[in-house]
Amino acid sequence: GFVKKADFSNGPFRWLTVASPEEPDGTELQLALNNNPAAKTYQQALFQQNQPAAMFYTASYAVMNVGAFAVVGHLAGAGERYVTLEDYAGLGRRSPTIAAILTIFLLSLIGIPITGGFFAKFYVFSAALQQNLIGLVIIGVLNSAVAAYYYLRIIVVMYMREPREEIPVTPVPPGLGFALALSLAATIYLGVLPGRVLEYASRSVELLR
Repeated sequence: GFVKKADFSNGPFRWLTVASPEEPDGTELQLALNNNPAAKTYQQALFQQNQPAAMFYTASYAVMNVGAFAVVGHLAGAGERYVTLEDYAGLGRRSPTIAAILTIFLLSLIGIPITGGFFAKFYVFSAALQQNLIGLVIIGVLNSAVAAYYYLRIIVVMYMREPREEIPVTPVPPGLGFALALSLAATIYLGVLPGRVLEYASRSVELLR
């Protein structure tokens, strides 16, 4: 399989198209929250049931997507060297820091514990169950499983495959490095201390009523 293209025509880092030999036309993974139909459905259900949790969900996915696409955009924008999945082979050795940062964002998108993505999925599925939206939960679980396959495949390529050729990694500019550090810190913070963020969101909701 390979990353077919990154189409930035509708906004920065909006689409990541992944294709496999079995799917020659590609499978479009809508990683950006505002373009993911399933994520929109989860969000609507969550807002109806629990507005503070919905705010947490939105914040979590915002920082994860911004961070992940910032890394992908930086690598792809440097002379279009990282435009296929195979280009990421050996990235864990060539640039351990960038690979580790991207891995954390991908694991959070999967919903691994101690990341914001874990509690984002937990709250949204809990809200759906409270509303008896069993079908939505099933769709959500299946959607998460499919997405996890693609995210894990990227991680495997970065750390467990040897590159076909050495592709240099452009140093991260200070501004981008600062943005990545903020996104990374927020992703971990939301996964370790979600209660504080929920409490702040609850107070905000009360003030708006």
